[in-house]
Amino acid sequence: ICLIAVALATSCSKDEAEPSATVSDYLPLKVGASHIYSVEETVTQQISGENKVTYELKTIVSDSIPEADGTFTYVIQRYKRNDAQSAWTSLPTWSARVSKFQAIVNEENIGYLKVQAPVVEGKEWNGNLPNTQDVDKYSLIEVGKPYSVNSSDTYPNTITVLQNDNKDLIAFQDKRSEIYAEGVGLVYREILQLEYCTDPACLGQQKVKKGLAYKQV
Repeated sequence: ICLIAVALATSCSKDEAEPSATVSDYLPLKVGASHIYSVEETVTQQISGENKVTYELKTIVSDSIPEADGTFTYVIQRYKRNDAQSAWTSLPTWSARVSKFQAIVNEENIGYLKVQAPVVEGKEWNGNLPNTQDVDKYSLIEVGKPYSVNSSDTYPNTITVLQNDNKDLIAFQDKRSEIYAEGVGLVYREILQLEYCTDPACLGQQKVKKGLAYKQV
C-alpha cells in the first residue's frame, strides 16, 4: 500500500509540473515569417570620425532546407530602407537552425550559438562554438520576464542573452545582448564595441578611437 501511494503521488506531481521552456519557443522559425526593426547605428572611424544613421531592417524567412537529423536550415532574407517612404534594398542573406535544444544563426557566413538549453537563468555556453573564433561566453540572465518596446507594445515572456559586458572603460568596451520573445523571436539587439584612445594625453577619458554602437528594436 505504501509503495502504491508513493507511486501515485509521484505521478500526480509529474502531471502537474509545468513543462520547461525550449529554445524553439523563443526562436520560432517558419517560412513566410517576417519582422521589421528600427535600427540606430553609430560607426566611429579614426580618420572619418563619427557617422550616425537610423534605418529600418526587415527580415523574411524565405525557405527551409531539411537536414538529415530532422531539423531545418531556414533562409533569412534581409532588407534595409532609410524610412517608410524609401524602397527596400537587399542585404546579405543569413540562415538559422533551431531545435528544442539550441539555435545557431549564420551571420555573414559565421555561425553563432545564440541560445542553448536548458532555458534557465544562469545557463552559460560558448557562443563561438560553431566557428573558429576564440571562446565567447554567453549567459541567460533573465528568463520569463516581460519586455516593453513602448507603452502600448509589451511582450509578456522573454529571455535575455548577455553575450558580453566587459565594463572596460580604459581600452576596449564590449557590451552585447539580445532579447527574444516567446512565439515571436528577436525583439531587441544591442552591440556596443568601442576602442578608446590610450595615448597618455587621453588615457581614461573614454575618447572613442573607433567602434560601433548599434540598437535594433
